[in-house]
Amino acid sequence: MQESTEDQLDTTTRGGLGDTDVSAKLNIPLPSEKFKLGAYGNVTFPTGDKERGFTTDSNDITVMGLGTIDLSDLQTFVPTRMHVNAGWRFNTNEDEGYGIFLPEFPDSNGFNPPGYPAVSDGENDSYNDVFQFNAAIEFPAPQVTFFVEFDWQKLLKVDLPDDATVSTSTYTLSPGVEFKGGGGSSFELAADINLNSGDTPSGINPPDWGLGSRSAT
Repeated sequence: MQESTEDQLDTTTRGGLGDTDVSAKLNIPLPSEKFKLGAYGNVTFPTGDKERGFTTDSNDITVMGLGTIDLSDLQTFVPTRMHVNAGWRFNTNEDEGYGIFLPEFPDSNGFNPPGYPAVSDGENDSYNDVFQFNAAIEFPAPQVTFFVEFDWQKLLKVDLPDDATVSTSTYTLSPGVEFKGGGGSSFELAADINLNSGDTPSGINPPDWGLGSRSAT
């Protein structure tokens, strides 16, 4: 985490617990196995350490529509799945916002969940909500799956000055690989690459790159 002074940033390392996410998916039955539709919902609970900056201190809500084209069973084509999702994140800490939003230090951002500004005077509560769009392609195999994801997040109603050095959009590309084990277990390894221009980095989300992993059973 980086903290600002008048003319420089101080870098510190912190650890702790973040907010709790609870999510659910709903699949909509379709007659075709190759096309799938669904809905996704997520709610955060402010269980993180507020002094360390690991909580939005609010119940933020995400709602998205999901679409998949599944070509993994075709015999004359490389097994492929394509996903397209879009929706809205309702950020509810209107009084304080969350995370770093410093136009003078654009490289200081990089939180999960993404930072967002407080609601300005005269604006309604949707001022700092975020539109989300992501698309992915994956090549599944019995033991290993390669995938690439693209994510776009946009503060639609936030107006920045014409000379602002940050963007209200974040563009992220995430290539990765998933290893599948026995009993339904899996392990994912992926890298997040920020695609924002160096002249207009994101004011709300990740650093230039990141590396992460996830395991599931």
